[in-house]
Amino acid sequence: MTSYKDYLDLLSKTYEGAVDFLLQKYGPAQDDYYRENHIIGL
Repeated sequence: MTSYKDYLDLLSKTYEGAVDFLLQKYGPAQDDYYRENHIIGL
């Protein structure tokens, strides 16, 4: 989000719309929090 207007636009979206927007902008997560903690034994 490059501006306050973009932020407000994101807030006005439904949950599904916001997820779609963020997936298009950033793509899916590249790491897995639980997998990493399992490897270290936490």
